[in-house]
Amino acid sequence: MSNVSFINNCYTIDDLRLPLIHFESRKKDICVIFIHGMCQTIINNYFAIVLGNTLSQNNIGFLYAHNRGHSIENNLLTKDGNYKRCGCMYEIFEDCIFDIDLAIYF
Repeated sequence: MSNVSFINNCYTIDDLRLPLIHFESRKKDICVIFIHGMCQTIINNYFAIVLGNTLSQNNIGFLYAHNRGHSIENNLLTKDGNYKRCGCMYEIFEDCIFDIDLAIYF
């Protein structure tokens, strides 16, 4: 099994907390970013776990990132301690860039 870290203290530029799962590798110069599709979550995607383990074992890092469109409806914590109603039923496609940026600049 790979060295896996659950990261739950990351915020998008518009202040939404989105968790990440990081599969480490011994080499630090390559990392694949995987962002699930609408209505999915980082918890129940078997494909991502297999991919993360396989890449990590081959010295390629893997970052599995959540997005604001996870689940049909959700409440995401904001930096100021409030919650924002999100989920795929509220998703605005242009906002996905904030979620992708979080994964890239993490």
